[in-house]
Amino acid sequence: MPSISILVLLLVFARIDFICAEIEEFPTGGIHKDSEPDQKKQITPDCYFRTDPLSIPKDYRRGFSWYSASIPIFQEAIPGVQIGLASTWITTENETLQYSDVQELLEACIKDEKHKEIFKSFGPGVWQQFQSMEGSLGYWTHTRFHTRMPKYKPDAWKNFYTYSVSGPGFNVCDGSVPTPLSKGNLGPVYLSNRILIPPDGLPTTEQSSGGFLGVAWYPLSISKEWRADSTSTWTLFLKAKNFQGPLMYHPEEFWDEYPGPENLRNRHGLNRKDPIIYSMASEWGTIPYKRLADSKKTIWSKIPPISFPVDDEGRTILLRDVRVYKALMGQEVTDALLSQISSDFSKNAENQSKRIVLSAVNSAHFQEGKRLELTKGFKLVTFDNQTAFGFQWDDKNEGIQELPSYFKEEGNVRRPVKESEVPKELVQSKFRNTGDTKFIFETPAWWFDDAEVDPKEYAVDLTDKTTVTYRWVRFKDQPAVKALKLTEEQRDKLQKTVEKIHKSCSEGFEVMAPPSKGELAEFDPGLLVKPPEGKEVGWVPLIVRQEILAR
Repeated sequence: MPSISILVLLLVFARIDFICAEIEEFPTGGIHKDSEPDQKKQITPDCYFRTDPLSIPKDYRRGFSWYSASIPIFQEAIPGVQIGLASTWITTENETLQYSDVQELLEACIKDEKHKEIFKSFGPGVWQQFQSMEGSLGYWTHTRFHTRMPKYKPDAWKNFYTYSVSGPGFNVCDGSVPTPLSKGNLGPVYLSNRILIPPDGLPTTEQSSGGFLGVAWYPLSISKEWRADSTSTWTLFLKAKNFQGPLMYHPEEFWDEYPGPENLRNRHGLNRKDPIIYSMASEWGTIPYKRLADSKKTIWSKIPPISFPVDDEGRTILLRDVRVYKALMGQEVTDALLSQISSDFSKNAENQSKRIVLSAVNSAHFQEGKRLELTKGFKLVTFDNQTAFGFQWDDKNEGIQELPSYFKEEGNVRRPVKESEVPKELVQSKFRNTGDTKFIFETPAWWFDDAEVDPKEYAVDLTDKTTVTYRWVRFKDQPAVKALKLTEEQRDKLQKTVEKIHKSCSEGFEVMAPPSKGELAEFDPGLLVKPPEGKEVGWVPLIVRQEILAR
């Protein structure tokens, strides 16, 4: 996703040797949004390409959907990059919450004093940071198996960005490598029996470059057997060329799990209040760069080559067709899933929604406090009656447009220059393009304890050059369901509910209208799985390990 990760951006300042033309390399800060970045406060990403805050009617906050473009912006895989392609943050709507109550929650949730001071500096608006459903296509610092094409990761954060989950079974609380959730910890529940969710993300194919991935969140009502107030089991649906349907859901208990005084408990989570989205954006968080000071004390810098596909109108569309949904939407989707009344629910979805008008925001970019002329040659604008946004290029020729990679410092500005003008030492220097070939994601053995499990291990090879090994587990026996601490009767009822959902989705569940323009993106075909005989409904594929291909 786009995802807001907690990034403490450490700039390593080394001595510049003006005689030896020394090249310095920095892991982050290649592009940022502030002329004078405050390293003490800078936990937010370096810059955004975003829309203005969205105007959403209060009775249209019970579902959200959009289409994001799957764009390979790098010529080769670049480790250490964090760029979320266009997406959003679905956050808690707590505008009426007293600031004194927010401060109490801050004190209870955040133990690290530096982290706490950063969030206090946001003032009353900090309640927007309390809980958030995120995720997008993109490139991530914690990715271990790097690809040129973006991967999709479904992330969620809570308790003022002190706890996160990244797909079923894994968290990334410290911003590093996703690690398996501890036993008993709450997290997303694996719902689909037709697609794998690897811990390193879901790769897209080269053939789908520029295609759109449909993303929708609907609050289903599938927990009523043990929660009388259950209306907000937020469930992720995806729509690609080769997959459509529900992927996973966040149990309502996950959002209720936060510390604080009793009078604030179980009242302010994403399952208790209608959420809100404020903007759609592409989030550019961590971009490496190199700097060289030549013998004349001229400063030159370099970022990795970044490029975008351009259509025959000189446009790059990042995102389109944002829709928000009425309160009845979640119940209607639930009813359709459980009764198998329709395999095409997209028309019903359209009738319950509004398409949101977007307004692009152009902002300046900086590097080491110097204005960076990054966007010379294009502007961020809206298209198609303000229902899409992206780049309008001055050069309207169809094909590929590249951002500047080389810059020369002139006063307080770093201007783009041709490669031929740049010292050859800087031109010849390379960014690291290999990941950790020895790393293995491995789930603990207890995931399969006291569970009905297919004894066979299955394996598939993916386009990110990894092998994913998985096992089929009865839905109610997966760790995320066990962590809910339901009675056996409640788990059995949930199992029957999911079996109905699987029957509805056996051929796909059309929950979104197609994109108004453009083709759909495609997931790596290796992700698509078919349940073994006798396990066609009510079973899900849990990851055992993900590792680099042996051959």
